[in-house]
Amino acid sequence: MLKKSSWIDLLDEKIIPYIDAPDYETRYPVLSPLYISKSEKEKLQYIAREVCAVMAKLAEDVRSKGNVMPIDIINMTPKLTPFILDDDSKYVTNIARLDFVKDKNGIYKVVEINADTPCAMPEAFYGNAVAQKYFAGSEDDGFDAELIEPFTDLLKTTLKGKINFSGVNITLAANDAYAEDWANMMYLKNALEDYIKAHFDDYEFVNVRAARLIDLIVKDDGVYHSDGSGEYKIDVLYRLHPLELLMDDESDDGYPVMDLANMHKVILVNPVKAILMQNKAMMAIAHYLAGSTGYFDGAAKQIVRTNIAETSMDAKDFAGRKFLKKPIFGREGCNISIIEPDGTFSYEAEEADDCADIYQEFIDSDLVSVETDDGRWEGKFTYSCFVINGKPSKLFVRFSPYDITGIEALFVPVVVK
Repeated sequence: MLKKSSWIDLLDEKIIPYIDAPDYETRYPVLSPLYISKSEKEKLQYIAREVCAVMAKLAEDVRSKGNVMPIDIINMTPKLTPFILDDDSKYVTNIARLDFVKDKNGIYKVVEINADTPCAMPEAFYGNAVAQKYFAGSEDDGFDAELIEPFTDLLKTTLKGKINFSGVNITLAANDAYAEDWANMMYLKNALEDYIKAHFDDYEFVNVRAARLIDLIVKDDGVYHSDGSGEYKIDVLYRLHPLELLMDDESDDGYPVMDLANMHKVILVNPVKAILMQNKAMMAIAHYLAGSTGYFDGAAKQIVRTNIAETSMDAKDFAGRKFLKKPIFGREGCNISIIEPDGTFSYEAEEADDCADIYQEFIDSDLVSVETDDGRWEGKFTYSCFVINGKPSKLFVRFSPYDITGIEALFVPVVVK
């Protein structure tokens, strides 16, 4: 396939190494950008912030009440419940990505909250900046400062007294067998490392390192890593690894990493309780509370009803309508089925055998077209917005030729006019 000369040629493949991955029919970024106005960008960011705030409060209320039953009902396994209940982290999630579908009336509706292990950081924070300069001739506005705020905030508060006393070790870990995971982790690590170097006088004794997940060592008093010069104890661990899988990593005495975090022997980014907000069943609970109780105030109730896709634990709630069947912890479009109004499946995915399902309205969106190396393709957009420590940040847009946006989706650069 002929690769057309375009903005893609300016992208650094060391930052986004999967630009031309063999699994794709065409290159991962599309040639044509999505132009949006500043006001449209700010509208999506506002909605992302409000939805995140509503869902974070709900997750915190469910967790802090100490009532085990609701968490057990919506979790993949009760094994996670005690760790969620004991997590006293300041934020429910530090780095989240909210995924939206825009309906035909122009209303953005959240269909998933990636609160635990969101990817697409290089695309949103770097790729869009390259496109902005190429297509609009303007610079992006300090994109990395927002992304690393969870770490800089810790350095200015919780860890401030430790920096010059014993030093601080920040380690970012991922599975190096997955190019996308490793690239996302390295992008975040390099952004943080650049910040530390630029503020060397304040952070001379702050060390930022990358690690393979397999090289982390779980001990009774914390999590360790050996970087070749010796073994060191980690103060802050960013892990691009699903929490439901992390719970099986234990020390010799049986302390899981999550327990060590709750005992303040390591700080996790994202925290343990992020998995609660990741759980799609929380959206079903939000809709139930908005429709049947006085839990939400008027503004929060409006956000739930307008900007969170209608979600339920009972398929009967969608009788006579087109809807989706999704696993509560499914990622990147996996295991999602489409059910027609007559109850037949227009697309039936393989069942997820490790967690429960939720049911969600099918949101019909406008058909769009994008330019690729393989010509013009028609399909649908999925819009995403990162939320960092509760603040909305960069956008990320994907294109899919199918109704379900999966791992085959292409990256659409967002250019603000």
